[in-house]
Amino acid sequence: MFVFRKEDIPADPVFPAELEKLGQIRKIVDPAQPFQFKINRNDRWNEVQREAMNACIRDIVYSRLRDLGLGTLRLPLMSGAARPNVPIMVSKNLSSASRIVAVFGEPVQDLGIWAYRSIGGDDGINVGSAVSLAKAVLGSTEPSTTMTK
Repeated sequence: MFVFRKEDIPADPVFPAELEKLGQIRKIVDPAQPFQFKINRNDRWNEVQREAMNACIRDIVYSRLRDLGLGTLRLPLMSGAARPNVPIMVSKNLSSASRIVAVFGEPVQDLGIWAYRSIGGDDGINVGSAVSLAKAVLGSTEPSTTMTK
């Protein structure tokens, strides 16, 4: 078994968490093609690039959920981001609502994300995340187009 010293391992690449610089969720040169995970033979490069893309997607999903009026609440209550907590998305009328809908996603997925592979597919961000569900539950009638998904 080979063991590499830390100084012998090449430095991790830096990918900006911006869709314009990463190439969108689909390829800019060929929009019919989905996100390309394998950009290098080095698995670490591929992982770092994918995490940068996931960070972009999370920002878009959280922005859309905030635009629908959802906010982040941390459980247990009064715990900050630095302490162990579970973040949940809640609507503004949580304390006065007669009914609530609780959705428990996969423990290995990020908050509000159903599957990153669905987000990169033909259905888009809204279908692969909690945005479509939130719109349906909150009664939003705003149409969505394929290009803005």
